[in-house]
Amino acid sequence: MEEEKAISLNEQIKQTIKQNLVLLRKANDLKMRDVAAALGIKENTYRVWEEPDKSCPKQIELVRIAKMYGVSLDLLMTGKADGDGRLSLSVQAPKLDNEVYGEQLLRDLSRYEKILVMKIRQMNTADRNKVNELVEEICSQFDK
Repeated sequence: MEEEKAISLNEQIKQTIKQNLVLLRKANDLKMRDVAAALGIKENTYRVWEEPDKSCPKQIELVRIAKMYGVSLDLLMTGKADGDGRLSLSVQAPKLDNEVYGEQLLRDLSRYEKILVMKIRQMNTADRNKVNELVEEICSQFDK
């Protein structure tokens, strides 16, 4: 009986993750190929993650996806944020870093800007700093 409940709960979480993957992708006006490109995986691998009764991303991949969309892992797995109750992900698309984009939403960017932002969100601090230095160097060349 306990094992049956655990399997049922695991299946429920799996389906919630899959639904949230679809909602987050659509809320940000992304195609599956865009998300796959940002994660550095094949489109077919990502497609399977959204399909019912197929495999689900591993924990490390869930962490990367949550970072990429700028949401908590809890929100991605349960659809709830810090016990605030169920959120409508399709209505509350994650906002971008205010320092860079102000109030602009991820879905408002071009395809390549979205992929770039999603890739940067997955980086650790040291790698982000390297990217920032590179971007500053490139931008300084335009100022000349």
